[in-house]
Amino acid sequence: MPLPLNNFEQTLVPILEASEDGIALLDFATKRVLYANPTLEKWLGKGTKERPLIEFLERLSASEAVCEASLAALTSPWRMECRIEAEAGEIVELTANFINVELSDGPAVGLILRSKISDSAVSSTSRRDPLTGLVDRAFLLDRLGKLLTGERSVDSQFAVLFIDLDNFKQVNDEHGHLIGDHVLREAAQRISTCVRDCDYVSRYGGDEFVILLEQVSGRDQIEPVIQRINESLAKPITVSDLEMLLSVSIGVAEAGADHNTPEDVLNDADRAMYLAKRGH
Repeated sequence: MPLPLNNFEQTLVPILEASEDGIALLDFATKRVLYANPTLEKWLGKGTKERPLIEFLERLSASEAVCEASLAALTSPWRMECRIEAEAGEIVELTANFINVELSDGPAVGLILRSKISDSAVSSTSRRDPLTGLVDRAFLLDRLGKLLTGERSVDSQFAVLFIDLDNFKQVNDEHGHLIGDHVLREAAQRISTCVRDCDYVSRYGGDEFVILLEQVSGRDQIEPVIQRINESLAKPITVSDLEMLLSVSIGVAEAGADHNTPEDVLNDADRAMYLAKRGH
């Protein structure tokens, strides 16, 4: 049965679909899962929204009676910790947040599941570049490896953008490394504002950055990101009354059947970046 949404609520669906959190809408009156986004179905399996509500809740180690009683008693969000075995076989530690929501068709319960493992992995200082605060190369390779493992479903499609700051060496040579570091931090911040919260921006090394766009397929979903990056970095960067203009070369690789390792995808994106640089 289709999700009962009005026009305003329909505009939120792309946001739910793109979220790295698992999101569901539950109807305790009809005992149905009204909606499950791709992240949640990646954890719990395809067809999650067709399952009986009690079966869905049992996957979260929560009985229906416990959930109903808690939700009836609380006006504020209800939170619990849970641990599931995902479809790919890995154990995922989750924080489940239940909230009351009003749909056009009546009340429902919103569920947001957030992976505690991925949160802690990214927030660890050992997984971040000390200069820019972006995730580092080790984290990027680990994340790519996980995406390339298991069945290649639509939900696991992704693309990699390899970015090089074309004239950054000139900045270092003319103004020194302290100014260069400031420019790198500013470039990292601008690039980060051009992607979704569920994407990852990594400082790959030197003046090279890599973006991992998850759950995307086709250039029509990738090109707007590239356009935003070009427009953002085309604006001058001001440091100590100095104005510097940067240009970037961006190479794209969409994950395919011939990509078996993180290096396979990155090498294709790197080659595409050098082709773009030659075309400038």
